[in-house]
Amino acid sequence: MPNSAEVLLLGDSSCLTGLSVPDLEKNLGLKALSLATLSYVDLQAHGMMLSRWIEANPGKLRTVILLMHPEALRREEPSAFHQRFLEGLLTSQPLPKPEGFRGRWERMMGLDVFRDRILARILPFPLPSQYGPRYGFTVDLCRRLWEGQGSLADPNLYDRDSASGNAEYRLAKVLERASAGFRAQAPAQVRWVIGLTPSPASFVQPDHPARHRALLTTWAQWLKADVTLTNLPAILPDVLFASTTHLNATGRDLFTRLLARELGAHSDESASHPRQGL
Repeated sequence: MPNSAEVLLLGDSSCLTGLSVPDLEKNLGLKALSLATLSYVDLQAHGMMLSRWIEANPGKLRTVILLMHPEALRREEPSAFHQRFLEGLLTSQPLPKPEGFRGRWERMMGLDVFRDRILARILPFPLPSQYGPRYGFTVDLCRRLWEGQGSLADPNLYDRDSASGNAEYRLAKVLERASAGFRAQAPAQVRWVIGLTPSPASFVQPDHPARHRALLTTWAQWLKADVTLTNLPAILPDVLFASTTHLNATGRDLFTRLLARELGAHSDESASHPRQGL
């Protein structure tokens, strides 16, 4: 579908839930859209989304802002199911189906296409956990995503006692090569901005700010980014989070303001650059 955005945001779910695109757009004075998705897919999938958008909107894109949580950068390979599902949506190919007789029968009868591409859009399903009370049903969530230009607030509240995982963040070996290919998905004149989203202060290790900066600097070199957002916070208070990787609505508002300030500062610095501003 044609879109007038000049700025595209790409990244994992921490980008999807970590900022308000309408608010960021107001601060930038440029039309913006988020194509952020899940951390279960790799940069190749993000690149497919980017190239498809550029094909549908030639000559529109000025800037790509890539935001991910450090946890996403240590994933050595994507989730096969999520990767196939997203690629199926982008290429209009059949989506992953149950194996065995049921799967073969659904494909033969065309029920899989009806269910995935028509029924899923018109038949509401209740949302789980706190998303239900906040957003209602799947169709309501889709509407809110549309209104938020690809961004959405996570309604949960972070609980340190029940948090799982570890904060030993690193860069996956496959990321260096993938970054070069990802950068090539956009025309040469497009400006690339890269940053990392924050973590709860109580969850990470004492050296996390330094580790966060080192990860970002190396990744920016691999990507050959034009702007590296090294002044965004590596940690924020727990009260601003919905999970170990997602900000809640209050944290999202703060991070949106901080991101807009950083982008504005870099735009001012680039005033004499041929690709002026963002």
